[in-house]
Amino acid sequence: MSSSRTGSAVDPVAVLCDGEPGGSLDGLRERAPVLVSSLREPPPPGWNPEIVYLTEWPTTPWEQALAEAPRLRWVHWAGVGVDRLRGPLSSRPEVLVSTSRGVFDQAMAEYAVMLGLAALRDLWPTWEYQRLRRWAPRPTRRLADAQVVVVGAGSIGHAVGRAFSGLGAEVRLVGRAGRTDPELGTVVAVGELGEVVPEADLLVLAVPLTKDTRGMIDRAVFDRLKPGAHLINLARGPVVVEADLVAALASGRLAGAALDVFDTEPLPADHPLWTLPGVVVSPHMSASAHGDWDRLLTHFLFNLDRYLAGERPLDLVDLEQGFVSSERD
Repeated sequence: MSSSRTGSAVDPVAVLCDGEPGGSLDGLRERAPVLVSSLREPPPPGWNPEIVYLTEWPTTPWEQALAEAPRLRWVHWAGVGVDRLRGPLSSRPEVLVSTSRGVFDQAMAEYAVMLGLAALRDLWPTWEYQRLRRWAPRPTRRLADAQVVVVGAGSIGHAVGRAFSGLGAEVRLVGRAGRTDPELGTVVAVGELGEVVPEADLLVLAVPLTKDTRGMIDRAVFDRLKPGAHLINLARGPVVVEADLVAALASGRLAGAALDVFDTEPLPADHPLWTLPGVVVSPHMSASAHGDWDRLLTHFLFNLDRYLAGERPLDLVDLEQGFVSSERD
């Protein structure tokens, strides 16, 4: 293992939480001493762990602590996207960084299907008609007749694609490189995104935020969508050029958008996305489900057992590229 442990004794594992831990740490305490710190407080004097279990994004003082702790060898992030870890850890190549890849796949796939069905079956107008006490029967679109383009062919994108395909939709995955997927067929290279976008009834975003994906969904993409197409963004806000999104929605070029992520979070109260027709705003919650704390801790403990045995943790991230280095797309 390139970043080996510094001694034979089991050092305390530093757990960084937003306030109190979100659940039990008994499984962790069975393996090692535990040092719990709140991200709402400044780092304590002499904070210098070897292992950090990070359950929330670090604040600026904690980013500095992560960047400067000399004994730090491994950070496990209880999340998937690592765009906000590049700053404190980009200059620490000796520090391993792993994620909780796979933990959120099912929840996010369910969320995407829920939003896609709501768009195709006209649920939002139905709610509005109910508010108005208006009886308005009308035909809607079946998911089984829809074309779904999923941008992002990694763990989450695959789960989203499988969920839509299982309900009869025709699914096209878009990944970093073209290839054949054994479950979902042809994966289209991202350079050919413009060729498949016109097919999409639903355009679903499930990519990490990297230098290559920032701003990849812009006016040129919206202009190629067919009338009636909807966008679902479960990725990161800056993957979409927000001004172009607002313009496409305001003009009717884009029929609707279900947005779980934004350039600025929380979304400012005066932002036009709150009130544009056809827009559903959710507060970055597509991955959140009851039981997450235990699932995430189980994932970390599996990796911790590997680390304490002298093996490399799984789901290690290439911080420069911005995704798990073993993941194909």
